[in-house]
Amino acid sequence: MPEKPRRQPRQQRSRALVDTILEAAAQVLAAEGPERTTTNRVAQRAGVSVGSIYQYFPDKHALFTALGERYVHHLRTALIDIWPAALTHPPARALSVVLERLLAVSIQDPRLSGMLHLTTFPAPALSPIAAFERELEGLVAGFLRLPHDPPLQVPDPDLTARLIVRAAGGIVGRTLASEPHLLAEPAFVREVMWLIERYVQAG
Repeated sequence: MPEKPRRQPRQQRSRALVDTILEAAAQVLAAEGPERTTTNRVAQRAGVSVGSIYQYFPDKHALFTALGERYVHHLRTALIDIWPAALTHPPARALSVVLERLLAVSIQDPRLSGMLHLTTFPAPALSPIAAFERELEGLVAGFLRLPHDPPLQVPDPDLTARLIVRAAGGIVGRTLASEPHLLAEPAFVREVMWLIERYVQAG
């Protein structure tokens, strides 16, 4: 089982080294895929020794987990920023506004985002993304429970939220992994928004 990072960088120079390692890992992962990514390749790209990597990351899976955590941090920051404004919209539009903002994070580096959604990763490497999805499900469920005009006909907000998040996450994750360029296509984004809005309105 992949281990957690061995050390936490505390000094500015150590943090800079870890940032350099993670940036190199992101580049190698996006270019080579998870199977061909190795600590040796990452070290070569970062211009550091393999020993420097092992000070903070015991293996490449710990690097993947750290990349997942960094990706989720960006997603969570975007969600926190957009959530208050999203609540001012009708329910269907509110959810698509949130998705639109999260997509904007993913398409900053679509190949890397796609790699981080691949099911070929070991489970611990995907755990940050899974945890974020559960957090998002809880927020959506709470939003669906709020009074709306007209009222939403949603008998089970938890189930509806789970389906919304997993449907959107499945579409986006699969597209990132296989056709990341589509996320930059306005027509594709509109269709995903339409899917969510119609599902909520049907309730």
